[in-house]
Amino acid sequence: TMIRYDVPDVHGEHDDMTMEDMVHALECLEGDAFDEAFIRMMIPHHQGAIDMAALVQSSAKHPELKQLADDILVAQQREIDMMQQWLVDWGYDE
Repeated sequence: TMIRYDVPDVHGEHDDMTMEDMVHALECLEGDAFDEAFIRMMIPHHQGAIDMAALVQSSAKHPELKQLADDILVAQQREIDMMQQWLVDWGYDE
């Protein structure tokens, strides 16, 4: 099965896209259109990683996996916050 992401398009509407769909959508863009689309696709991708990592502490056996999950939670949230700020700073969230 393909993993599907609920990704808002550049106009804020939601579209159910696979990772392959997202890559294909980005291939035909450049400049501001590329930057905005990339950020809007990457945020829910990162959120998916956070949602998965949140399950690790209660369900995983190996401490190495628990440490990785903790690292994912911190890094991915920091990157989401950064990308959300860029949407504002670069005028994409007007």
